[in-house]
Amino acid sequence: MALISHVSTGSGYYFCSPGGGCGYAITPTGNFRTDAFMPGWIHGDTYVPLQPVSHGCVRIPMDIAAFFHRLVAVPGTPVYIRST
Repeated sequence: MALISHVSTGSGYYFCSPGGGCGYAITPTGNFRTDAFMPGWIHGDTYVPLQPVSHGCVRIPMDIAAFFHRLVAVPGTPVYIRST
């Protein structure tokens, strides 16, 4: 099974987190595989614009987050991140 969805990724701006770490908000593109299964709505958001706005996480729409965790339940599931 395959899923294609719009996402919002790292915006590229410099930020500092409350915990003291600083860096650029970058989401790397490429071919990846999942490391672990974590049930629930991981990184679902109601605000998922068509441009990069996150701190590096991949935001997915809430309606996708409702079932996405079932698609990647097995460690090693391929995930492909592309930019347009």
